[in-house]
Amino acid sequence: MTVALQKISRPALLEKWHEQISIGVMKRRFLLCIDDGGFPESLEKRKFYEVLEDADAVSEEMVRVIDESGEDYLYPRACFADVTLPSQIERALEAA
Repeated sequence: MTVALQKISRPALLEKWHEQISIGVMKRRFLLCIDDGGFPESLEKRKFYEVLEDADAVSEEMVRVIDESGEDYLYPRACFADVTLPSQIERALEAA
């Protein structure tokens, strides 16, 4: 599956997201990449990526993740799977 990457400047979104994480209102969330979407330099299959909540992205069947560049980009939701992780693994990912 090949799609165009979309980078949208969302400083307010990121600021709100970081604030909610820091005060414990929102938990960090991770998805497992199951398809690199034709961008192997940006996504690695079988790797977890942190999700930034973005209602506009969800309405377009996209998800905003922090990819290999360290920046947040939109990717098709179909490139990722929800995975229930043991609490020890969740804590390790959250601490990273």
